[in-house]
Amino acid sequence: MPADHQPDLGARPGTAAAPPAWVWVGVGVAVLVGIVLRLLASSPLWLDEALSVNISRLPLDEIGGALRQDGHPPLYYWLLHVWSEVVGDSDGAVRFLSVLLGVGALPLGWALGRRIGGWQAASWTVVLLALAPYTVRYSTEARMYALVMVLVLAGAILVLDAIDDPSMLRLAGIAAVAAALLYTQYWAFYLLASLGAVLLWRWRSEPAHRGPVVRILAAMAVGGVPFLLWLPAFLDQVGHTGTPWAVPARPTQVISDVFNDLGGGGLSTFAEGLLFGILTAVLIAVAVLTTPRDASGEVRLTASGDVLSREVAAVAFGTLAIGAVVGFVGGAAFNSRYASTVVPLLIVLAAVGLSRLPRGWPAAGCALALVVLAPVASARVVRLDRTESGSIAGFIVDGARPGDAVLVCPDQLGVSLERALREAGSDIDVVSYPEIDGDPRFVRWRDYQQRNNAADPEALAAEVSGRVDGDLWLVMNIDYRTFEGDCEAISLTLAALRGSPESPREQPDERSFEHADLLRFGPAG
Repeated sequence: MPADHQPDLGARPGTAAAPPAWVWVGVGVAVLVGIVLRLLASSPLWLDEALSVNISRLPLDEIGGALRQDGHPPLYYWLLHVWSEVVGDSDGAVRFLSVLLGVGALPLGWALGRRIGGWQAASWTVVLLALAPYTVRYSTEARMYALVMVLVLAGAILVLDAIDDPSMLRLAGIAAVAAALLYTQYWAFYLLASLGAVLLWRWRSEPAHRGPVVRILAAMAVGGVPFLLWLPAFLDQVGHTGTPWAVPARPTQVISDVFNDLGGGGLSTFAEGLLFGILTAVLIAVAVLTTPRDASGEVRLTASGDVLSREVAAVAFGTLAIGAVVGFVGGAAFNSRYASTVVPLLIVLAAVGLSRLPRGWPAAGCALALVVLAPVASARVVRLDRTESGSIAGFIVDGARPGDAVLVCPDQLGVSLERALREAGSDIDVVSYPEIDGDPRFVRWRDYQQRNNAADPEALAAEVSGRVDGDLWLVMNIDYRTFEGDCEAISLTLAALRGSPESPREQPDERSFEHADLLRFGPAG
């Protein structure tokens, strides 16, 4: 390999120069816009958020047991528990933790972008992290994914710095980040495996770095030791929780979904978001296939490209590849939120690619497209209702009388609806199918498909109807997996017992990814 293609893990070209004043102004504007976008989310908490809050509000020593029914590690729930004790558990309060984490990722993005591509890449990293629909979305959800992205950025900085100087403080930081990632999101296993493989390749190809690489790998291993305490719960989750709500994704679909959702496509199909995802993919290719600017400011396109950018890309795409294959073979579904383990790396690579475009119209045109597309798509994402639970709760509160009850099919709809009803001040009973005597604030994901297949919708509908003297409100969606035909059977059974229902509202808004029909059955005749 030519000498000028060797990895330079010290200061990258351009890192010594200070950004001009207009760069600071532009980055500051982007950060302000990003903060405003993160504060615009007004949708009620949807299933995953409401479930996270409900689990986190349990006593600390009960959270681990509750997560055996849910399938996630506990760190975020512990953190949210402490946060809620201080600031409360309103929708805005629980989401503000993710807002702070999303904003906290920005200086980390600057540090990592500067480390890889100089101040230009650092500037664009902050802009893209601040405005990208994916990062904005998960900075407005009461879920663990904003925390994951902060940990990934911090870990990447520590690893790059430890290659140069594997001090005990940096190695301790790597161990701490590895432990925190494993306790936050299980896709961290794939990230650490991919990083380990890239480090082993560096150990083989770069003898001068063998000492630091060995120390970093050892630190990662030390970071895995605390997970042994959670290992029994993890193995129990693996055997009993799974992802019955969707079919396994093909590996190619995983990549497609990630880049689509970088632009917010997971919430709705916006042209702006699709273009943003495409541009991001192109810029990543530029980062991987070009060399850093030389002393004259020139960038060269070469098959060997920039080794450091290539290694970062190898970690990111290796993580997606490992996760996709394991999920496909093991029958597990994929959702792009799992890609929070790699999205920060992809954004940094896109920023590096943008900083290396030919100066003039190519760079200016691409930059303008990104800074226009990103906030437009992000604004649509955060303003879109993620659940109809708020509007449904409003109809129920306005029309319900003493003695009424709500039956929810499936139980996944009941978590956010129960919360919305309580937020509206209603004490109406909420019953969730198929566990009509269970707590509607939770979903028992344990052996979920087997449980649902064993349920008898007609018998359960008749039992609920017999318990309710007043009207029975049915909230249902017939499209959920493992409930095929069940909700329809419940509706028909209630119609036979109570007469034809009325529809208190118009058709559901299917732009919301948690939508439902609302039917009202009169008292039993």
